[in-house]
Amino acid sequence: VQVAAGIHPFTGFPMREPKRVLFVDAENHPDQTLESWQQLVGLCARHDMPVAPGMLTVLEEWAGGRDLASPEGSAWLVERVHAYRPDLVVMGPLTNLADRDLRDDEPVRRIRNAVDAARTICNSAFIMEHHAPLKGSMDKERPLRPYGSSLFLKWPDYGYGIKPTSDPKVFEWFKNRGPRVRSREWPMALREGQANSLEFPWMPTLFGENGEPIG
Repeated sequence: VQVAAGIHPFTGFPMREPKRVLFVDAENHPDQTLESWQQLVGLCARHDMPVAPGMLTVLEEWAGGRDLASPEGSAWLVERVHAYRPDLVVMGPLTNLADRDLRDDEPVRRIRNAVDAARTICNSAFIMEHHAPLKGSMDKERPLRPYGSSLFLKWPDYGYGIKPTSDPKVFEWFKNRGPRVRSREWPMALREGQANSLEFPWMPTLFGENGEPIG
């Protein structure tokens, strides 16, 4: 929502121009999310940077049936990108966009090919939500690698997870791998935004010398 309004999500400053965003929600029923969408769009307006018509499109795919590992699913994604011409596509979780076991290499390879075909249409950036494995009996903490095939580790340009810290409202922005463009700057951690304020639900934060979250 911030990107569609032209607000940089990590700095809060105006971007050079808003970016057209396509959001594919494969998990939540509209009754669960409509109020949140309205709050976020309203918050941008309170920052004097409203979301212009056509800059944010939300596709509700919670009922399933979209299998990006199939030819039909791949064609659907390509057609949606052709139709909306987004600068940014946000979609997930991937486990709900595939009708097969993502522990296998072949469906992951097909999803990768579908995304690669879609993002070349108008040079769209993709952010994809994917789950981490559950904590095993021998694990000291939950692993933050992508669930399933090892192809997930070889595919993304860069991958991140959110890792709990000693503060229940602060999460470390954990890197699965380094970015291929090293000049990109990402926050060290995210914290929950203050309710009933002009803060967004997630805000960047820093750690002090003693490891405590600040700012």
